[in-house]
Amino acid sequence: MRQRLLHRILPVVVSGLVAISVAPALAEEAPKGIGITSSDLVSVAESQRAIVNLRGDQVLVPGDVPSKDRFILQRLISVDDRLIVFLYSDPRFQTQVDYVETYNVNGELLEIAWYDPTSGPKTVRDVNLGIRDAKRPARILKTPVTSVAEMIGGQTR
Repeated sequence: MRQRLLHRILPVVVSGLVAISVAPALAEEAPKGIGITSSDLVSVAESQRAIVNLRGDQVLVPGDVPSKDRFILQRLISVDDRLIVFLYSDPRFQTQVDYVETYNVNGELLEIAWYDPTSGPKTVRDVNLGIRDAKRPARILKTPVTSVAEMIGGQTR
C-alpha cells in the first residue's frame, strides 16, 4: 500500500521536473478591453491563499492545496544540487508520501504535489516555469496545463 501511493505521487513530481526543464509554457494574456470587476477579485481572493517559501516570501496557492501543518516531514532530497524536495506523510494514513514540495536552491517554491484520497494525485506549479524570458518564479502556483486544448485556448498556464 505504501509503495503504491509513493508511485502515485512521484510521477507527478518527476513530470513536473521534466516540464521545468523542457516544456515551454504558453503565457496567459487577458483579451484587451475586458475589465475585471470587484466580484472577480473577491472570487480570486477566496480561491487562493498565501504560504511562505524557504526565503520567507509569500507565495499564492489555490485554496485546495492542503495545509502543510497536517503532514510530517519524512525526507529531504537534493536533486543535482539544483532542486530541494521535501517529502511529507499524513499521519492519518499509512503511507510514505502524501505531500511533496519542490524548491530551487534559492529557496523559491516551484511545485507542490499531493495525494487527495477522493480525487487522486494533484499538482500546482509556479506559473513562470517553462517561460524562457522569466527572470524568477512568479510566486503564484496554479494547476499546470493538462491538455492541448487548454494550451491552444490559453485558458491555463
